[in-house]
Amino acid sequence: MGTWGTGTFQNDDALDFLTELGGIESDWETLVRLCKDALRPEYLQASEAAQVLVAAELIAAGNGKPSSQLPEDAVVWLKGRKKPGPGVLKGAQVALDRILKPKSELLETWEKTDDFGSWKREVEILGGRLW
Repeated sequence: MGTWGTGTFQNDDALDFLTELGGIESDWETLVRLCKDALRPEYLQASEAAQVLVAAELIAAGNGKPSSQLPEDAVVWLKGRKKPGPGVLKGAQVALDRILKPKSELLETWEKTDDFGSWKREVEILGGRLW
């Protein structure tokens, strides 16, 4: 995974997913399914976790609390969408919590860096923007 920062959109997996999402017919339920898939007990791959972070960013933005780093592709995806409901917000929060638990490749990768604290804060801030 090419990563150049601790932010959600500062890695190739996240940007690739955002591009793919814009090219398919998708809605909040697509993001909810992605978040639910991340909750399975198996090892959570870094690329899946990066997608969950993007999903949570889109959900937070759709709820009126966008990141200041929201890419234009995300803004375009959000246009004309209704505000996500409480179930969508809760699903994203639970999935974010999963990323910060054992058996998460993204967590394990960041724990080995000097930027771990900064990355973890970014994820926690995102969780706070969901509500």
